[in-house]
Amino acid sequence: MKDILTFRKSLRRLITLSFYRAIGLRVRFWRLEIERIWRLESREYYIYLDSVLKFTLPKDSKGSVVRSMATVKQAPILTKQTLNSRNNRNTSTRFSFSRFTSGTSGTRTDVHLTKEELSRMLAVRDYCFRNSSVKLGDREARIWGVNVPNLASRIKDWMLHRRSFCVTNKSSSYVIEKLVKWQPDYIYGYSSSILALANYLIDRKITISKVKLIVCTAEQVLPAQKKIISQAFGTNVVEEYGLTEFDIVGFEDSKGDLRIVNPWLIAESESETDTIVISDVYRTSQSYVRYQTGDIGRVESKTPSGLGGAKVVKCLQGRVGDRLVYGNLGDSFHASEISRAMNSYFASGGAVLDFTVVQLIKGECFLHVNIEPDIGLSALCRQLSESLKKRTTVSLEVLPGTIGELEKLKNKRSYFIQCVGKPAGSIPRET
Repeated sequence: MKDILTFRKSLRRLITLSFYRAIGLRVRFWRLEIERIWRLESREYYIYLDSVLKFTLPKDSKGSVVRSMATVKQAPILTKQTLNSRNNRNTSTRFSFSRFTSGTSGTRTDVHLTKEELSRMLAVRDYCFRNSSVKLGDREARIWGVNVPNLASRIKDWMLHRRSFCVTNKSSSYVIEKLVKWQPDYIYGYSSSILALANYLIDRKITISKVKLIVCTAEQVLPAQKKIISQAFGTNVVEEYGLTEFDIVGFEDSKGDLRIVNPWLIAESESETDTIVISDVYRTSQSYVRYQTGDIGRVESKTPSGLGGAKVVKCLQGRVGDRLVYGNLGDSFHASEISRAMNSYFASGGAVLDFTVVQLIKGECFLHVNIEPDIGLSALCRQLSESLKKRTTVSLEVLPGTIGELEKLKNKRSYFIQCVGKPAGSIPRET
C-alpha cells in the first residue's frame, strides 16, 4: 500500500509539473535562476537589480520612468487607488492571467500577470518549499475559511494536486477524516483554521502521520500556537507572508526569521508609518514601484541564513487601520501588545485558543474566543486587562465577547479589529 501511494503521489506531481510546462510556465528555469541570484554578493546583487531595471523600465506613481536602484529609492509612493486608476486606463491590454486582491485594505485591486511573471512567482514558491522538505506539485491540503465547491475550483485543485477544505467548529471531524484519507505531503492555509484542527486532534488523541510541513499564511500565528500545531501534526510549522500582488514575499527560515525570498522584490518600511512598501523590478504587465501594501511591519537587514537574502520582515502586524488600541483617556498603544499578552498567557500554561479582539469605543474591547478558556472567559478578560495595563500604562477594559466560531469577526493577518469611528455597517457582527 505504501509503495502504491508513493507511486500515485509521484505520478500526480508529474502531471502537475507537466501541466505547468504545457501552458508555458518555466518554473524550473526561474527556480535555478533564483538560487543563482541569492548566491551573489551584495554588491553583485545590487548591480544585477540595476541591470534588470534598465531592461524593464517601470514607471513610478507619477509616470516617470525608473532606470536604476537609486531612482527607486527616490520614487513617490504608489497607492492602490493609483494602481487601479492605471488599470482602468489600460482595459484593452490582454494578459495571460489575472486575479483580484481580497480588499482587506478597503480597496480591491486587479492584478495582471504574464506567463513569465507567474512562472517567477511559482519558482519562488518552489524555492521556499524545497528549503523546507517539500516541492511544488507535492500533495497539498489547502485549509481556507470559505468553501467554493464549484466545478472550476475542483478542476483547478485536481490539476494542482491539492484538495481544499473549509474548517468550522462543526466541520472539524469531517475535515480530519478527509485529511487522513488524503495523506497530504504538506498543509497550507489560514493559521486560525489550522489551529482549530490542531486542537481537535490533541483533544481526541488523533494522529495524522507523514505530513512533512505546515505553512501558515494570511493571518498572524503566535509562537505558542505554532508549538501546538507542530505537536498535533508532528511536523515543522513555518510562517509565510504573501500578497496577491506578489505571491510569497517572506518565508520563515531555519532561525525563525521571516526572510524576503523573491530576489526581484525590493521591500522597505516607511519610517513615519512603518508601512511595508514593495517594488518589483522585473514586472512589466504592471509597474509596482514603492507600492504601499497597507501592512504594518519593519524591514531590517540581517545576515543571510541560506534562504533568501539579507532582508527580513519584523513585527508584521496587519493593516494600517488596525494598529492602535485606544484607552479611555484617548491614549493608545500598538495592537501588537495584545498578541504578546495573549502569548504570555499561553506560555504560562493556559490552553491555546484562537481569539479576536474588537474595539467599538475608546476605553473598552471585546474578547471573542473559539473555545471556553480554562480559567473562564471573564477571568481571562480581567487578566488581559491587567497585563495590558502593566505593559502599556493605558487603562483598557476587556469585556467578554462570544464563544464559538470567529469567521465573521476574523480580520486578515491580525487578531485585532479597530472599529472606533467607523460606519456602523462596517462593524463586524458579534453573533
